[in-house]
Amino acid sequence: MREGELRERLLRPLLRELKDGARDQVVVGGLENLIQNLAKPFPRLQSLFQGYGGKTPEERKEILLEAIRFLKDGLTALPPRAQAASLPSPCRRRTP
Repeated sequence: MREGELRERLLRPLLRELKDGARDQVVVGGLENLIQNLAKPFPRLQSLFQGYGGKTPEERKEILLEAIRFLKDGLTALPPRAQAASLPSPCRRRTP
């Protein structure tokens, strides 16, 4: 899985969790387990979510906001798929 795809995949439950009031009920087993399993390329996220289930909803919201910012910043740094797909491929014409 590409980094951009992983960022998008991780963003979805984090945004739902924030919308749900940071109650740690969006995914079975909790967000901490999800992050520990899927976010191996992002050690920053793994450390952010350590002990997530034991924190207050307000503390969780701050963690979520920081994690969402981190994931979105990485997406804007990557070229959009559509933009990359629309770039012409280099080709050379042979002249006789």
